[in-house]
Amino acid sequence: MKKIFSLLIVVLSTMALVACVTIANKAPVLTGEGFDANGVKYVTIDAGDDFDPLAGVTANDDRDGNLTDSIIVRGWDEETNNSPGTHTITLTVADKEGLEATLTIELTVRSENPDARPPIF
Repeated sequence: MKKIFSLLIVVLSTMALVACVTIANKAPVLTGEGFDANGVKYVTIDAGDDFDPLAGVTANDDRDGNLTDSIIVRGWDEETNNSPGTHTITLTVADKEGLEATLTIELTVRSENPDARPPIF
């Protein structure tokens, strides 16, 4: 009887310890081709060229799974490709607990007229 009681105490103690352990949530991971170790990608296009900031970018989270459809793009719209100058585009995704990951694209749009000076933003 003492052995069973001792075994029961050990099992219950182990269960209590396991229940107290919390696994830390990690931020989602944003990845894409051409981004450097700091999460920055430099792109140069001519005015009017096609450019999609989400091309090849994926977002995954160890708890929430694939978050690619939840990526938020700031600093870019359809007209950005026609606007000469340098544009900072930010890609951000957050998991259900609010942890975020960010990538940055520095997009330089060259003027169709190489003698024209790009506007200052």
